[in-house]
Amino acid sequence: MFVFRLPSERDRTLAEVSVVALEGCHLDRFDLEWRSQLVAAGATDSGWPWREELDVLARDPRREMLALVGGDQRLHGLMSLALDVPSLAWRATRVIYVERLAVAPWNRFERRPDRELLGCGAALLAVAVKRSIVMGFAGRV
Repeated sequence: MFVFRLPSERDRTLAEVSVVALEGCHLDRFDLEWRSQLVAAGATDSGWPWREELDVLARDPRREMLALVGGDQRLHGLMSLALDVPSLAWRATRVIYVERLAVAPWNRFERRPDRELLGCGAALLAVAVKRSIVMGFAGRV
């Protein structure tokens, strides 16, 4: 598990968030708290098949799905990774591929200057880079 302290754009206080393995309860929160806001905003990720990807994850050890959650278990971000895949740019090298990355509607750029937390997407990408280093891919994502 990775832990970050991210600032609130509203009041500049820091909130602790954790990156954890994605579970069905996180997708329940996505459906309950995110989906209607994403659809209303016309966001392209409103129809992403997170549940189907979670089903694939159970059968494919080269996949990983992560959730960024606050101490109150509020869902702030989601990310889907393909581990140990050939680079599209340099076929001889291996990388971690970020298949999908989404942040909660209340943390998106469009909500400035009133975003709940800043840096949610960057925190998830930092975890992908760290996984790449640990796997011997020199941080290639």
